[in-house]
Amino acid sequence: MTDEQPAAPPVPAPAGRAGTAQARGDVAAARDALGAQLGALEGTVRDTFTPGNLIRHNAGKLAAGAGAAGFVALGGPSRLIKGAGRALRGGRKAPVKSLLPREIDDAVRGLGPDEPAVRASLERGFADYLSGRQANEPNASRSLWRFVDAISVPVARRVVREAVSRFLEGEGEEASGSKS
Repeated sequence: MTDEQPAAPPVPAPAGRAGTAQARGDVAAARDALGAQLGALEGTVRDTFTPGNLIRHNAGKLAAGAGAAGFVALGGPSRLIKGAGRALRGGRKAPVKSLLPREIDDAVRGLGPDEPAVRASLERGFADYLSGRQANEPNASRSLWRFVDAISVPVARRVVREAVSRFLEGEGEEASGSKS
């Protein structure tokens, strides 16, 4: 930036027409000096806030922001939490070789060439049975939502009933107030 110029000492008020001309000249000179300082300031601000200059002086912050945005956009936080959970549990579970109980699996093994088709059909049926059974079993989430439903329906009815009664009472007061 430019060096600041010290303020001019106060000038005593001149007398007569000659003093007025001198005052106008002083004002014009001060206006010109202010214009020069304003031009220098404008140039400095323009140079400081250009995109290239901002990137050059804040490259680390810009790269960190872009990296954080990419991390969030690609689902990094959830992946990180899932990975930590897997690490604490000891990795992923081994895939199940067969869904069938041992007795049924032993009976299917002796079927010969039809074994893969029968096994696939039985596993699909058993998987359907398990998913249907799981849908009916209570769990914490289902219990919570049943509780919320059981509480919210009566509360909502009461709130609506109260609001309607207040509305109807207020409407009656307005009608009686307008008649008087």
